Amino acid sequence: MEIDKFLIFEIGGKFAQFKKFYTNSSSLTYPIPPRTVLMGMVASILEENRDEYYNWLSPSNSKFGIKIINGGYGIMQCLNYLNPDNKSRTTPKRLQILKATNNKSLKYQIYFYCNDDNKYNELKERLKTGNLGYGVYLGQRQFRGYAKYIGETDNIQHIEKHCGELNSCVCMDNVMELNYDNVKLLRERIPISFKKETKAKQNGREPLDKMDIIIEEEGKKIFAFADNVLESIKAKPFMKIQNEIYPKEFLDQGRELIFKD
Repeated sequence: MEIDKFLIFEIGGKFAQFKKFYTNSSSLTYPIPPRTVLMGMVASILEENRDEYYNWLSPSNSKFGIKIINGGYGIMQCLNYLNPDNKSRTTPKRLQILKATNNKSLKYQIYFYCNDDNKYNELKERLKTGNLGYGVYLGQRQFRGYAKYIGETDNIQHIEKHCGELNSCVCMDNVMELNYDNVKLLRERIPISFKKETKAKQNGREPLDKMDIIIEEEGKKIFAFADNVLESIKAKPFMKIQNEIYPKEFLDQGRELIFKD
């Protein structure tokens, strides 16, 4: 897929619960909304019917990027759920909730592209006018959020190898080497697509594909050698900040990888 533009918008809220797909009785949360949650948000804003957006928002037809502006930390809560067979009884469940740091709101900057121009333009218009369709929810319906339009860019350059800072979370498969100084890096396995549950008596969804990503817990920039970055560095000297942060051997190795024949 050739990306020639992308939308930039912000999402956030007071609390969130982005359930890790491998947790059961005690639901743990990711520090960021995984791709499947972002798919659901876009579909909700566009008022798409359930199970009808999996194809055009699949990894082969759309792309998402995410940057933490103000992150959060997990707190465990116990919630009582109604028993569907006996509504006079409740069942306690432990739930990890993501709460914003510094008494602020959770904030994430989202980058989005899809190859369906009609859907892309409709999403852009709705974000600009504040028409959020069915609404924005941060993982679960009780965690109401917001979305606001930031902008759009078509000034994009694709490079195969990059040495320097990254503003967004990055796919582990695209990383050749990382600098761990003065950052809090997390590695998480997230679902990136899903399909309709087909088992008997089930009316849900199940993860289809997963991906390992690198997250900077506090939203700081990640410094790395990485593939497929939207920034041009060829024929540029090392920046001052690179020389201050990276050891010389690390930079020399990266330059050799980038410019070797």
